[in-house]
Amino acid sequence: MKELAVYVHIPFCESKCLYCDFYSITDKKLIQSYINNVLREIDYFSKKLKNKTVKSIYFGGGTPTVISASYIKDIINSVKNSFKTANDTEISIECNPNSLNEEKLKEYLSFGINRFSLGLQSTDNNSLKKLKRLHTLEQFINCLKILKKYNITNFSADFILGLENQNTSDIDKFISIVKEYDIPHVSAYSLIIEENTPLYRKVNNNEYVPLNEDAQVELYDYLNEELKKLGIIRYETSSFSKPSYECKHNLCYWDYTDYLGLGVKAHSKIEKFRFSYDKTIKDFINQSDFDNCFNNEKLNREEQIFEYVMLSFRTKYGVNLKRFKNLFNEDFISLFKEKLDDSELKNYFIVSKENVVVKENLQYVLNYILSKFL
Repeated sequence: MKELAVYVHIPFCESKCLYCDFYSITDKKLIQSYINNVLREIDYFSKKLKNKTVKSIYFGGGTPTVISASYIKDIINSVKNSFKTANDTEISIECNPNSLNEEKLKEYLSFGINRFSLGLQSTDNNSLKKLKRLHTLEQFINCLKILKKYNITNFSADFILGLENQNTSDIDKFISIVKEYDIPHVSAYSLIIEENTPLYRKVNNNEYVPLNEDAQVELYDYLNEELKKLGIIRYETSSFSKPSYECKHNLCYWDYTDYLGLGVKAHSKIEKFRFSYDKTIKDFINQSDFDNCFNNEKLNREEQIFEYVMLSFRTKYGVNLKRFKNLFNEDFISLFKEKLDDSELKNYFIVSKENVVVKENLQYVLNYILSKFL
């Protein structure tokens, strides 16, 4: 079975967070026209990908919860009607705590959403306000109570490491919430200061002072150890979960499964080809013909191997030797023998009959390891 992960970009927000570099707008007058063209795009790709079975659908943004739930329903129904879908298809939606309520949650459940990703980012309301987040800790906790009321068990909380003045007390407060509400999945990201964001300008003007890299590593290690005590184990550099609560959609990326990105600025990888719609949202809305409108790149064999190894090393599973052989018709150990035998590099890996894995305590220096290995 040739599997496919579907990502749907919902580029609408109430306002822009200071650090956000994702494509989003606040003009809600464009929502209807945008959704209409996403539906057309689904129809277009379903004819080209008839041999694929959808394993996951993921709504990201932007803020998917700011638009009417009926639009989300239309997209889900369109995907299900246009593609073959697995019986256990995971359907996830990113939620901002200030725009998720009980009524909207009931609608989501009625049309099949079975995983919810809540964007907390920090337990400190002052930090949230500085980053122009529109929610408070109290609103986040209220969302957790609503999820519990409807016996929802598959949900996640996003958390940012490296914020100004952040310390272990912020981690401890977060851990206590994870424990109290039995949160089974955590995504913890380093604060990235992207160019052309308001936060970048503030940092350059010394108006915002994020933690340095060493301090971020210390917080990451501390969070990792505290989550372990709750049975929440790192399965990817930024992802932690209880057994069986890993995000299936993200596992598709890391396992080099094909993925289709729908909407403006969404990226896709189908077999040897990577492509995206890189124009503006107004261009997308006015796009009448999807032929020849994407930014296309054909990956050669070396590039595919590079991507697979890079993504696999991010996970606790590492490079699966059997899958590597199936994908590239070559033995991984033989291909990278010189690197794996290198006196420095071999200390970074655990090699078994099934996998080659980066040691857990070295995940935070993964970029350095990858630069040496690849």
